[in-house]
Amino acid sequence: MKKKGFTLAEMLGVITILAVLGLLVFPAVEKSLKDGKEDLHRVQINNIENAALTWTSDNAFKSPDKPGETMLLTLYQLKQAGKIDNDIIDPVTKNLFPDDLTIKITATASDYKAEVVEDSGNPTNDKKYNPLTPDVKINGKEFVYLEYKKNSTQAYADPGVTALSSTGASISDITSAIKDENGNIVLNITYGRMGTYNIFYDVTSDNITVRVIRTVIVKDSKGPVITLPSTTTVSRSNAASYNLISTITVTDESEYTVTPDRTNLPSVAGTYTITYTATDAYGNTSQARRTIIVN
Repeated sequence: MKKKGFTLAEMLGVITILAVLGLLVFPAVEKSLKDGKEDLHRVQINNIENAALTWTSDNAFKSPDKPGETMLLTLYQLKQAGKIDNDIIDPVTKNLFPDDLTIKITATASDYKAEVVEDSGNPTNDKKYNPLTPDVKINGKEFVYLEYKKNSTQAYADPGVTALSSTGASISDITSAIKDENGNIVLNITYGRMGTYNIFYDVTSDNITVRVIRTVIVKDSKGPVITLPSTTTVSRSNAASYNLISTITVTDESEYTVTPDRTNLPSVAGTYTITYTATDAYGNTSQARRTIIVN
């Protein structure tokens, strides 16, 4: 008996069913693959952020110490410090994360928070780290505090970077730019202008450009200086009206308030200790004590 084959109508029906199934299944598969890549991308981002936190734990003296203060590092700096693998791949692009990818580190009340600045850095087509990549080191610290000086025009003397090619030759192709916390370019950093500044150094060798960043914060971190007279003697008749504030001197680079721990002296003979507390506009405080004898 001759075996019967598929008719044209049956074949068209099967093809139609397969096409419909493809339209239903393919988007789901595509979405699943995309979601998988994005999940792996987030894992790699977490790895970079954890590497930045490891950097801060090893370099506490180079990191911000007041909650809310920030600094910037690049992925290249983490690689140079040995905190992350040179060949870290972005699963979405299947290329290396760019060396100038920026990581923002913020001091918290108890520790640090690291956050990769998404879309920062120049995309690359590299699959492996280029051995011709120059060796760049920041001279001094990656993070610097400058003590605020009211009305000062003194500029911060930037020590720059040291850059060597893959052959060990000194590199002269170095450019730098200073930006304030709003991203505006400024000509220099002065002691009389408080704020957070980032110095971006771009070094080029063998057609490869790498970036390192130094963060400089100018702030008032010192409490007011209270100068007190030596032991003072006041008569009982004048004790109640004696001005406890007019006889002291307070100096600071910003506005301040000063208060004694009592409003007036008692009209009773005795030796009294007065504690003065001075607080400036940035929350810095200092205390001093003086002795007053009432007789």
